[in-house]
Amino acid sequence: MANQLKDPSGQICRPRYTKLLWVTTTVTIVLVLLLVGYSFFWLCTHYAKPIDGPSMQPGINNYADSATGDIAIVNSIRQFDYGDIVIIDMADSGVFGLEDKLLIKRVIAKEGDSIKLVYEDGFYNVYLKKSNETEFTKLVEDYTYKMTSTTKYNHFIYQTGWAKHAQINDDGSITIPDGYFFFMGDNRNISDDCCNFGPIPNSTSMGVVESILHRGNIFNTFFNWVADLQEG
Repeated sequence: MANQLKDPSGQICRPRYTKLLWVTTTVTIVLVLLLVGYSFFWLCTHYAKPIDGPSMQPGINNYADSATGDIAIVNSIRQFDYGDIVIIDMADSGVFGLEDKLLIKRVIAKEGDSIKLVYEDGFYNVYLKKSNETEFTKLVEDYTYKMTSTTKYNHFIYQTGWAKHAQINDDGSITIPDGYFFFMGDNRNISDDCCNFGPIPNSTSMGVVESILHRGNIFNTFFNWVADLQEG
């Protein structure tokens, strides 16, 4: 005890490292709790969806085998915006024959927007006029296999077979009804999307795709293994 340091009041001084250790331990515990809390929140708001169709090619593929296809990581609480890829539950869509399907498509237009398909250079290009705009803008869609199908175009312009008819305008465009949105697949000719069956209620969206795990990714292999177990 004779070698211990004392302050002017006669109290024994704590070694400096004791306070540093306390601060470091506290900060570490807080960081661990934050990490655990964020991880729990992330797990509760995200899910994995194996891709089992070619409608989003070329960017997203099923490789003709859902067991080795891409995996979409979906944020279930995020609200969709223009250009987002979303998962759609068709159970309450009103579209006959697709009630048991989950679709993965890209958001093209939202309620109040107007869109039109214009045939240019051998393709049907999409023009969008948002609800707060006065002019149409051609969408630059480098991610698509562009549409050449006159059948899909006729479905769009004449609304044959649409569950919910949209307003048809004099310029050949349609206006999306309130509470609805319009989506298309990136593989435009073969995608079964709103060109075929019309705008769909916003409530059918099950979340926004935040990332894609492509074939060969170790996490992709794990999720496909889990999906196989669930199906088995």
